[in-house]
Amino acid sequence: MIQKSNNSGLPAASFTSESELGRQAILRRSSSLLQEQRSSSTKFPMTAGMAQKTEGIQQLLIAEKKATERVVDARKRKAQRIKAAKREADSEIQAFKNEKDAQYKAYEAEVLGKKSDNEVQIQQVTNQKIQELDIMLKKNQSTAAEAVKSMLFQIEIQLHENVKL
Repeated sequence: MIQKSNNSGLPAASFTSESELGRQAILRRSSSLLQEQRSSSTKFPMTAGMAQKTEGIQQLLIAEKKATERVVDARKRKAQRIKAAKREADSEIQAFKNEKDAQYKAYEAEVLGKKSDNEVQIQQVTNQKIQELDIMLKKNQSTAAEAVKSMLFQIEIQLHENVKL
């Protein structure tokens, strides 16, 4: 363990673990003193100096217990704050997700609406062109049939140019 020395040249605890070890040592000493006091109180009468020491030890124990309770309570409050922050963040994430889903669905409906409008327009143009072709067919059907017949039936018979007689 790393220790710092204070101005008096004595090592001073620099980490919480060292102070924790010191507290544990004090607790062990005080509990052993209390046990000795209880066992010796029947054998030997307690002097005024010993009574003051045990009162001081009792006060230290009480202070240590209160400090431990405060630390435990602070940790519980911290855990609760972390859980509350996590719940709040989750709710914000869900709200953002719902908002983006709604935007996507609106955009999708807009695009599909445009697509169906385009499909209707294309269908109308196609039907119009089919009608125009039908009208042209009816108008020019007889002349086209005559042109085909004339090509088929008016054949001029002649020898091929490569044939020699």
